[in-house]
Amino acid sequence: MVSIGGLLVLLSMRVAAGQGDGWIMNITSNIYGFPWIPADKLSDRNSPRFKEAQNFFCGKINEMFRSEPVVGNAVKERYYRCFICNFKQTNLHFEAPVSFTYSLVFNGSDPVPKAVVDGLIASNTEIYHFGNKVWNLIGDWLVNRVDVTMVSVNMSDYIKQKKQEKQNPNIEIDIVVSIHVDLVNFTLTPELADPTSPEFTKLETSVCKDISQAVHGSFPSHKGCDVTSIVNNSVAGRIIMTINLTFGWDREVIYPHMIASLIIENAPRQVVNNEIVISIGNVQILERSFMKAANRAVQDTRDRPDNNPCFPDKNNVILPDMTNPLGYISCNHGNEVRFTCDQNMAFDPKTSKCVKSATVLA
Repeated sequence: MVSIGGLLVLLSMRVAAGQGDGWIMNITSNIYGFPWIPADKLSDRNSPRFKEAQNFFCGKINEMFRSEPVVGNAVKERYYRCFICNFKQTNLHFEAPVSFTYSLVFNGSDPVPKAVVDGLIASNTEIYHFGNKVWNLIGDWLVNRVDVTMVSVNMSDYIKQKKQEKQNPNIEIDIVVSIHVDLVNFTLTPELADPTSPEFTKLETSVCKDISQAVHGSFPSHKGCDVTSIVNNSVAGRIIMTINLTFGWDREVIYPHMIASLIIENAPRQVVNNEIVISIGNVQILERSFMKAANRAVQDTRDRPDNNPCFPDKNNVILPDMTNPLGYISCNHGNEVRFTCDQNMAFDPKTSKCVKSATVLA
């Protein structure tokens, strides 16, 4: 998922006259909270990270400009392609340490109606106002536009470049489904709480082996499984395991609840304390927590500065969920994870625990 920046705010615009058979719109934007990591080599157009970001970003741009109806839309009919020119580190904005320039290529000798381009992109993005700036959101990039140029070009130059890129296809983007499940009859030792320990790795292998066998037949794009953490949730009084399932980008539609159903159907089950428990690898998991977590994963739970109560860096903090009176939010280094208390239970902000509903009302 990707965002495009500040397209309702025009700080500057320059149009270069020319006699070409196409036009290119170059847009420079700041990216909110996008870290500059030297190892990513974003300054190198041939680096895997650069190609990954370009593939992801321009894939979303293509969705906007190529979605039906195309005929009758002056911009969609002329749109040819998108590519990223560069990423740059900037110290001008603390909240946006990286800027990038991307280009939109259009057929035709007449200048591109910029207002139509702005309107099309704005209608396909969510807009946020903070820091005295306007930010557009697509996926998990928040971008504020700072400069635009339009240049007349020869389309043959970009058609040739497109053919060269097809010979060296970009790295595919992955879809990751993250699921939090409740463990039953599980003793959390210091070793199992440490993702780098041999004990943790052994447990992860057993869990992911069963999950991969259940999923791969119905989802050929399944690439892998990882257990990222096992933690003690003191609020709910449970031990929670987080499982990440990775799938190839744009190969098939991924429905988390269908994935959960497949895993549940293929897992041995038993009744423990009047609850259905499934066995996956060397652990027992509360079945309803698996399904609840998958249904929650369908929703867009990406952090956004304007509605993320954990922003910017709250850690080990439990907060009430203002959108769910029965729920609460666990903050982990600025990231939020939402939970819901069991039936007949509600979150008590005074004790930061799930208690009987009558107790909270009292």
